[in-house]
Amino acid sequence: MSVVSSESCYTCTKCGDEFETGYQRGKMKAGNMPSHLSKVCGEMFPERYQLRDHSHEHSDTWPYRCSFCWKGFPKFSRWETFETTEYHT
Repeated sequence: MSVVSSESCYTCTKCGDEFETGYQRGKMKAGNMPSHLSKVCGEMFPERYQLRDHSHEHSDTWPYRCSFCWKGFPKFSRWETFETTEYHT
């Protein structure tokens, strides 16, 4: 990541984001740049699995659903936690 400094403001030459201090520029690493685009809403995600999980919101085809309230979950562990900690116990 290259950074161009203009007094107290830093601009990333790769993504154009501006930061007020040099410390904050280190938070964004090139490997964390979003590269997976939702074709429905345009939101971008750094990892493919995040886009896959997000796509369930658009299609409403969740792999796991609560049998009581029908809320959907992309992962078994999230569904299991919901089932044991919410209204269902």
